[in-house]
Amino acid sequence: ALCSSTVCSAACAPWGTSDAAAARGYADCHLAAAQAQYDSLARYRHLPTGKLLDILDAIELHLAEVLWPTHAMEALHPDEHFRTVARALNDRAVDLYNRVRMDPRVYKLLRRAQTVRLGLADQHYLHRWREAFERHGVQQAPRVQAKLNVLRTAIRRLEEEFDRNLAEDREEVQLPVASLIGVPARILADKVIPGTTLARITSRGADIEA
Repeated sequence: ALCSSTVCSAACAPWGTSDAAAARGYADCHLAAAQAQYDSLARYRHLPTGKLLDILDAIELHLAEVLWPTHAMEALHPDEHFRTVARALNDRAVDLYNRVRMDPRVYKLLRRAQTVRLGLADQHYLHRWREAFERHGVQQAPRVQAKLNVLRTAIRRLEEEFDRNLAEDREEVQLPVASLIGVPARILADKVIPGTTLARITSRGADIEA
């Protein structure tokens, strides 16, 4: 395939290379396609259930082409410039992912979706989509949603650091306790380095599970 910034073909996926420009072009294509599908939902107050699910699936598939590869690349790619580009692309994909799943208009379409003519499998699938929006915080107040997004970003950064440490075969990392927002006190209790505001996280199984 002839790959350019307008081509979303999987054959053009640049993740096994060090071509940051190709990565940006490939991701831009999928992010634009996901955004276009998302924008199309704004035209409807009601939508046939099958059509609604098709659009949500299309958004999910386009975002998946960016979210998971860039999440890995920002931590593991050997080239620093590529990692920087991957992080910026991942941030954009996560932002769109959050906007879709916290959009009350889209949630209303899901709530209004008819189930009368759906088979049991499709009814279950629709129910799972509704649950996914609810778990993501669509019913929460805007200030709560903002806090949730801050927490999700902090978790992603910790995951990135953790993956990088594993790739570098580092057995230990020290992090400011203040950066571990949301980690239960009982888990942090024996991680804090005495006399400091740092927590020691190791590659031992118990720490990974925590």
